[in-house]
Amino acid sequence: MYEVEKGNKSPSDLLLHELAKIFELGLMGEVDLFHRYGRIPLLTVEELQEQPSAQLALAELQRLVKTGKITNKQRQVLYAEFARVYRDFIARVLPQKEDIN
Repeated sequence: MYEVEKGNKSPSDLLLHELAKIFELGLMGEVDLFHRYGRIPLLTVEELQEQPSAQLALAELQRLVKTGKITNKQRQVLYAEFARVYRDFIARVLPQKEDIN
């Protein structure tokens, strides 16, 4: 841990996840913490590893952008729509809102 504190070593994904829990950062805070280190949040990686359909959808989306069939702006609109569908689904399925802040 000392090397991380001195800035000589980058913290592991597990350490970032644990720090987010210790400091009660919430989901958005944890995502921000990972992004500050240029990393994908541990929970996101775990979910993608378990969901081949999500991997396929993301790969297809990347292929569409790289081949110029959709723009980066269109990709961002699609991600915003994914987020909206997710929030609507969670609001219907869960009896109470989960804290994502």
